[in-house]
This record gives sequence, structure tokens and C-alpha cells, in this order.
Amino acid sequence: MQRPYEARWAAAVSSTVVMQDVFSELKFYRSAPNYLYLFQHCALKGVPEAVVEGMGGVWDRCATPGRHLSFEAGAQEAVVCWNAPRPYHPECDAFLARALTRYFEGGRWHFTHSCAETKSRTEQSKVAQKLRGRAQRLPGSVWT
Repeated sequence: MQRPYEARWAAAVSSTVVMQDVFSELKFYRSAPNYLYLFQHCALKGVPEAVVEGMGGVWDRCATPGRHLSFEAGAQEAVVCWNAPRPYHPECDAFLARALTRYFEGGRWHFTHSCAETKSRTEQSKVAQKLRGRAQRLPGSVWT
């Protein structure tokens, strides 16, 4: 005997399908309101709170007292630090080139550094190789 919703839930790509049924069908939430309240609290508060805590750490590193940044400059730096591609991902080069071209209004900027020794050191670094394998917060197409 197949349980109701079993096929729908098994085929679901996201858990939001299950949550939609559980919170919108009376037969589900009538029998376990206390459990669903706890589940809803964990699902909706826990994840955003973790993101805010992570962003707070980024803010702390960007606006340390010794740097003497204004509030606005610290906020801008934190937003870039949180959203920009990581320096060890290939998308970073295109992102920086576009940012510098925009900042200098399409003009020429000459403070680039390309040193074969430095590049080979980073390519051979085990830490950089490991970090390159990590997923970025946003897809690479956003920066190219």
C-alpha cells in the first residue's frame, strides 16, 4: 500500500515541496501543531541566523579599529568581501578587470602584476588547489 504523498515527496527536488504540503494540508498540521511550530522555527530562523553571524564575522574583519574606516566604506568593503569571487578562482581576474575599468571610467590602469614565479607558486599551492575546488556563493557567470 502506497502512502499518500509518498510519490510526490520522493520526486521532490527541494524540501519545500514537503513543507508546503505539511503546512497547508489540515490533516498534517492538526495532529502535531507543537512539533510543526518547532520545525518552522528551526527551518526559518536557524539558517538566516547563521548567515547573519557569518556576515558579522566578515564585517568584523573589514572594519577593525586599526583601519579607521568610515561606516560606509566598511560596509562597502564587507559587501564586496562577502559577494565577490574568491582570489583563487579564475573568475576573479575578469571581475577585477571590469571593476578597475569601471572605476577609472574606461581609462587605462597599469598596476597589474604578472609574475611567472608568483603564478606558479599559487598554482602549486595545495591550499589554493583545495580552495579552488570549493563552490562559490554565486555562480561564476555573475562575474564574467
